Amino acid sequence: MLYWYMPSFKMDFLEEIQFAKEHFDFIEITPLMDLWVYSNDNYIRKIINLLDWIVVLWHIHWEIDLSGSSGDEIAKAKRQVDFLSLLWAKKITIHPSNSNIQETLLFRNNVSSLKEVNDYCLERGISLLVENTTSPLFNNIKGIMNLLDSVGNIWMTLDTWHLMLYSKEEINNIWEIKNRIEHVHLHDIHNNVDHIPFSDMQKMKKLIDILKKDWLTITLEIFKDIDNNWDWFYIDGINRREIILKQLEMIKSFY
Repeated sequence: MLYWYMPSFKMDFLEEIQFAKEHFDFIEITPLMDLWVYSNDNYIRKIINLLDWIVVLWHIHWEIDLSGSSGDEIAKAKRQVDFLSLLWAKKITIHPSNSNIQETLLFRNNVSSLKEVNDYCLERGISLLVENTTSPLFNNIKGIMNLLDSVGNIWMTLDTWHLMLYSKEEINNIWEIKNRIEHVHLHDIHNNVDHIPFSDMQKMKKLIDILKKDWLTITLEIFKDIDNNWDWFYIDGINRREIILKQLEMIKSFY
């Protein structure tokens, strides 16, 4: 198995890339919604030079809304693709979007939007991956499989706990889409608070055993933790890095 690091928005981006190169096989990066931050050519060159040999999985920002018929939102996604193309992107993950509109229309709008973004990616030699969400319609095996089949020529980034928020038993049905999974986001959950470290490492191992493939790639998507009162808080900086490295050591001790 191969392991990816996901940088924090709150840390220096170049320092986060350097940290990833020192401790992980690959790096998974979500650009900010405001791409103007990266508009300086010297800054772009520094990013490219620092990324150097490390393989990157990119992630289109989750705030882009594909659930409506607005061309503006699709244009935002395409602008992110254009930016990531400059950084030699080969694979990009995107979230389908949820809203309160009627389910048939929600599904149709997401399929239409994803087809357009996927075609745009394929023209640039980029593979697009769809990540399952935390709420309907794309938080269960049936929903995400229907989406993949309807869009066509597209793969999946699986977030294990997004799936299990729908049902703790849903992970047992993973065999139905196992061959469509390209990448995994791994983290624990407590009382519907997700993206926290695993306190029970056997629970982590059971999840990985269900998903295990020789080529499985995993991002430890950890941004929060739980205090002694079971209240959650954001973690960042050196503390976050240390927590993720300890989780990584535990995974490697199993395999």
